[in-house]
Amino acid sequence: MFSLYQNSNKVLLLFVVMFSLVYTSSCNYREERDSGVDKEVWDKYLCDDSKKNIAYGVYHSKEREAQRLQFDLYFPQELHKKKPLLIFLHSGGFVKGHKGNGIATAICKDFARAGFVAMSANYRLIDLPNFYEFNRSGGSPKRYIKQSIYDAVRDVYTLIRYCKANADTYEIDTSQIYLAGYSAGAMLALNTLFLNQQEADTYFFNGEDTGECLDCLPAINTYQEYTSKVKGIIAISGGIFDENHISDIDDTPLLMIHGNKDQIVPYGKGKPFEKFVNKEISMELPFKYIGVFEYTEEERQGTVKVTLKGDVGIPKEAIKLVRNYLTMDITGSKRISQRIRGRQAKLITIPEGSHTFMVNEEGYLSDDYFLMREKMYEFVRRR
Repeated sequence: MFSLYQNSNKVLLLFVVMFSLVYTSSCNYREERDSGVDKEVWDKYLCDDSKKNIAYGVYHSKEREAQRLQFDLYFPQELHKKKPLLIFLHSGGFVKGHKGNGIATAICKDFARAGFVAMSANYRLIDLPNFYEFNRSGGSPKRYIKQSIYDAVRDVYTLIRYCKANADTYEIDTSQIYLAGYSAGAMLALNTLFLNQQEADTYFFNGEDTGECLDCLPAINTYQEYTSKVKGIIAISGGIFDENHISDIDDTPLLMIHGNKDQIVPYGKGKPFEKFVNKEISMELPFKYIGVFEYTEEERQGTVKVTLKGDVGIPKEAIKLVRNYLTMDITGSKRISQRIRGRQAKLITIPEGSHTFMVNEEGYLSDDYFLMREKMYEFVRRR
């Protein structure tokens, strides 16, 4: 029998495996040129009209070293004129991911060529070494995960206000700011729309007042004189943690795009990572601080093979157990759409689309990516 409490190191390992595989399978498309790709289409993804690693905040805490919160900026050719802004939040399961990953870069470059200032931003992630120590010291792993996600939502609010405060510098039309994200990034975007402070305190902290408000952050400058309101939100393969957070208070236009065969973030409602409950995993993990664990022969029966300084067996049933223990229920795009009928919200369903519908089997941007891009263009142009 696999016990969560007697196998705390293995719990962490499984957690890392699941979230790492989400990022590895979803963030990149192939960079090399292929003879089957139209040269004009491909070349536009190789150009780089951008500024990298611009800081919008620095976060300090007793648990972590200071973290610089940064974004990359992509410019249209037209200068000296205020332009709409697209802020894009990357994927990665709140554990991994980066503002420079392939999908984020492709979307930002496309929007820059459509006349937008486009921004791909980092936000705080779950700090795995600290999560490991927190787990070892007897803390609640789920509480640590929730705190980290709460912090990431706060980062997004800070970034929006930063953009408004620096609108002249970046030639931004502050009445035309759109917030978009994919997977974990989409979940952050949706939480800025649906989550209020009381709901956040109840859901993330069981009603405890932490003294850290949702829409403010001790960063370089919190820019409290600016609102965090945006013109519209685009959520790709996203969801929220509690459908009761959906309210009719905020009428911000919303576009959701989701594959109906998504086994990472449910299209309807349920637990995430269904793909990894039903499929064997094989992966090499470079996290040196985890180490190699001992497994009994009984635990090796029907295992999922993971390479970590050698072969490590993980009981197949443990995948589902840990998934259910460490992750929260997710309300996906279809269920959200059903709950908010009558509002300025639209759902685009990708038939037979997986979580990574934007990339085809050869590793290139798929036809569904270009369909998604056109729907995004339509959404922002109608506003």
